[in-house]
Amino acid sequence: MNALRVENITKSYKKKIVLNSISFSLEENKTLIFLGLDNSGKTTLAKILGLINKANSGSIYYFDEEVNPTNSEESYVSLMPETLGLSEHLTVFENLLLMAESRHIKAKGAKDLVIEYMQKYDLMDRYYDKVKILSPSRPQISVI
Repeated sequence: MNALRVENITKSYKKKIVLNSISFSLEENKTLIFLGLDNSGKTTLAKILGLINKANSGSIYYFDEEVNPTNSEESYVSLMPETLGLSEHLTVFENLLLMAESRHIKAKGAKDLVIEYMQKYDLMDRYYDKVKILSPSRPQISVI
């Protein structure tokens, strides 16, 4: 069984086609890395797979179940950008809250979820710390 199957994903902005009929599959417990030139559609495809953006056409299946941003609140995809895109002037909590809300988690639910994960990963001592004071050698955590 494939963990991820993508069939004919197409995405355009105005008249520019960014992704044209992209299809592939990925086995369970495998990693997929997008490499390519600037403006080749890597981020667009990653956001579509993470259910952050919607494709113009095509289908995405997680474990043989079709999903899209309108019928799913949860993705099996964890996105790991080249840079984390954290705002150095916000606290750890505020950055995590922004990430949760970007995943369309309601404000109150997002706060509870962020606190739950901060407790789970022993980060409560960093709740009020600004990101700019953190050491880059601290392990990175990806919340799925």
